[in-house]
Amino acid sequence: MNHCRLLVTVSFSLIAAGVCIAGAPQEPAVGPQPIAPDAPDAAPVDPALLKAQIGELLQAYHEQRHFDGAALIADDGKVVYQGAFGLANADWKVPNGVDTRFRVGAITKQFTAMLVLLLVQEGKLELGAPIGRYLPRLTAEIGDKVTIHHLLGHASGIPPLGTGPGWQADLRHHLSVDELVARIGSRALEFEPGTEFRYSNAGYCLLGAIVEAVTGKTFGEVLRGRILEPLQMHDSGYDDQDAVLENRATGYELLLGGRRLAPWTEMSNHFSSDGMYSTVLDLWKWEQALRSGRLLNAALAQRMFTPSAAGYGYGWHVDDHGIWHGSFNIAPVDSAIRGFQGLVGRIPARGRCVILLSNSGYASVADAAMQIADILEGKGPQTPAPRPAWALAQTILDDGIEVALARLVELPQSLRETPRLPPGEIEGTIDLLGFRLLAQRRVAEATSLFEFNARAFLKSAMRWDSLGEAHLQAGNRDLALQSFRTAVELEPWSARAKARLAKAEAQ
Repeated sequence: MNHCRLLVTVSFSLIAAGVCIAGAPQEPAVGPQPIAPDAPDAAPVDPALLKAQIGELLQAYHEQRHFDGAALIADDGKVVYQGAFGLANADWKVPNGVDTRFRVGAITKQFTAMLVLLLVQEGKLELGAPIGRYLPRLTAEIGDKVTIHHLLGHASGIPPLGTGPGWQADLRHHLSVDELVARIGSRALEFEPGTEFRYSNAGYCLLGAIVEAVTGKTFGEVLRGRILEPLQMHDSGYDDQDAVLENRATGYELLLGGRRLAPWTEMSNHFSSDGMYSTVLDLWKWEQALRSGRLLNAALAQRMFTPSAAGYGYGWHVDDHGIWHGSFNIAPVDSAIRGFQGLVGRIPARGRCVILLSNSGYASVADAAMQIADILEGKGPQTPAPRPAWALAQTILDDGIEVALARLVELPQSLRETPRLPPGEIEGTIDLLGFRLLAQRRVAEATSLFEFNARAFLKSAMRWDSLGEAHLQAGNRDLALQSFRTAVELEPWSARAKARLAKAEAQ
């Protein structure tokens, strides 16, 4: 396979979870860092064939209820496919289109990182500067130790949003930027800045506050003035959930056969981490600007896409070795912006770009993107396989945990493994379905799913945390305490696990 860099923005807007990986980004070096050389060009594939095969693949995903949304695919710098599937609004039977506006979750981080680098380019910010220089209200522990570089690369040690006492309740109500910064800045660091990687939406919220402090304007104003208007991205913006927005998609979730409205979320609190909306057409304009170097000088553009040991640049996951060989940014199934998913995948050496936006937050778009990447390589389409996690969840409810565990052993090892970022197919989906059952007050069924997951993935702290939450809702405090203590033992650094345990002990 050709080895060229994949640049992907993965929307990991995870309110409920954080991931800690050794090998954090190092402090900025002097001058640009080297980028792997481009691979030789692959044999071209007929654009008409690409269009037909991609359309066939996405139609199959749609028919299996794995994709409702819009797609735009480019090869050799030219669009070879654009189309839409499913409904933007199921109540009124309004179809999705390529001009439908979707919430894009963590894809927002690409734009936040770009705004920060534009200010660095102008000499208004320094990558290695402590953030207390720009946000003097922060405590000395955070303000003096954490740099802008740390925030951009998720190496700050600042706990993710949604963890710690009172956070979940706070996030249900509008917080001003000052209140958000105060809440983020009031907590202790989870590790020494620069020593580890842990995905943190809170860090990207602080970056937005720094942009506002330096420019004297709101994040939304700077975003529109510096990026959206110059690139004529007229269908993108900072999401105001109270505004009437033409062509806005409604978010949905699927729960073991039934579609439901996604839970409400206070969009203002997602701020510069996850707070944007866009269309596939506008994100194609964004890709063209990135490819042409219109916005940043070469050195800063290179830094944006230079990965740390954890595989993260600034706002982008960067993959030098996997199937993509480029950069990507994905909004996952368990995104903070419930009911929506998105992916922007780039293979610059090939002029390739895969943009998928979905308002059906119940199946990952990453699998479809991988298969599209294969089609662009001339491998042809494959029929998407039924998702074993859904069948397994139904088995748990119908036949019991023991039967489901026996069937799990029969599945391929790749499905039973649990990568640290994101969780594996079985683990992540079963957990997601469990929380959806909890939201419907189907506590006993949810507990069964979580018990299965904890037994199947014994070393996953998050699975024990989920089981503890179900036991609490069922009124089984002793069992909840056992589960939360196991989670803390597995991840003693986790502020979330410790907070859950402390809350349960206080009840």
